Amino acid sequence: MKKYYLILFVFLLFLSQSCKKKEMPALATYLVVNSDFDNIISVDGYIEPLNSVTVSCPRYVDGTILSIVEDGAFVEAGDTLCVLEDKSLLEEYQWVETELKNAEMDLEKIKADAEEAARLAEVKRINQEKAEAERIENERKEEEENNEAVTQIANLDSLQLKFNSSNQRRIKELELQITLIQKNKLQKRFKSLDIIQQSEIRGQELQIQRLKNRLETAQGRINEMTIKSPVSGMIIIAKHFITQKKMTVGDPVWNNMPIIIIPANKDLKVKIDASEESFKRISETNNVEYTFDAMPDNKAWGKIVKKSPVGRPVKENSKVKIFEMEASVDSFSTLPEPGFTCNCEILLKRVKDTIVIPQVAVFEQDSMKVVYVIKPNGFELRQVQTGLSSPKEIIITKGLHRKEKITLSKPDAEFIIKRTVFKIKKKGTVPSGKTKKK
Repeated sequence: MKKYYLILFVFLLFLSQSCKKKEMPALATYLVVNSDFDNIISVDGYIEPLNSVTVSCPRYVDGTILSIVEDGAFVEAGDTLCVLEDKSLLEEYQWVETELKNAEMDLEKIKADAEEAARLAEVKRINQEKAEAERIENERKEEEENNEAVTQIANLDSLQLKFNSSNQRRIKELELQITLIQKNKLQKRFKSLDIIQQSEIRGQELQIQRLKNRLETAQGRINEMTIKSPVSGMIIIAKHFITQKKMTVGDPVWNNMPIIIIPANKDLKVKIDASEESFKRISETNNVEYTFDAMPDNKAWGKIVKKSPVGRPVKENSKVKIFEMEASVDSFSTLPEPGFTCNCEILLKRVKDTIVIPQVAVFEQDSMKVVYVIKPNGFELRQVQTGLSSPKEIIITKGLHRKEKITLSKPDAEFIIKRTVFKIKKKGTVPSGKTKKK
């Protein structure tokens, strides 16, 4: 009797488990319909004016931003936009300024030395002239004192007198020649010394002028570090080449780097940064639809008009590159402001009136693409042929029909009541569906 009850219990337990197994699971479903397939890539971009005035970092500057005007502010021509600092330029200015002061002091010393040398030469010349005058005066007195002796000598033999007078004249002539030679030598010395001094002064003056020119150039470059607005208009802060964020205080800037953009009119364009994979799939003339974070209800439309052939690293020394593109803004609900960020949905391909299902509804099964079609008592595993796809949707070219329902998740194997796969195509035959019932 106990054995009978045990068998009955096992039978009832099996029956209850069988009933549970046949219960259809509640899975998310999708109704197959014909619709347009849009293969879209979504990337980020930002609005820029089509025609604008770009304010850039001055040439030969390698510095940092000390202050910058607020993004979106309106400025008048001549207003201060940005103040930069270049430490190497300031150091150069200070060095040139010091060298100029030293050169000017050296020039004053050279001039003072020249004046002192000229004064001493003049004193020496005067003393020499005095000595010469004294010598002549002394000789004159000696001649007067010796006049009597000269008279007595005249009584000597005429030949002896003639001889003595000739010798005396010759001695006087030689002494005069020596005096003239010494005077000429002294004058030449003074003249050459003056030439040397004037040349030294001229050289120092030229050095001072060169230093003044360098100082003036450095001062002009320092003045350029305070950047003024060339026109009136709204400010758009440019993105930094390294950070890809809008410029701010402390950012490094260098030669001709764009810092601020001022729109010249209302014509707009969109700058887009795309990954290399997306860049390769996008073509010029692809249509683009824009939406804006700052204007949720606004939309705009345009086309890709330019693709940069060279990418740039996402950061320094990175092998990952991003590529820049430009797109037009041909129409809009409301005119967006320059500087707005936007989401760009780029339409790569559109196929009208075809069967499109979500990507999550297609599964891999034994190297086949399959879907699970809902049947009254279970699910049919059915092979499908796919066409174009996007990250969210895929075209089914064969294997599904309108108004059929499919699952968005894979059901358990026990609920699959039917399998439909394509027959292998044979030469001269047309493939057809092969059905197996479980």
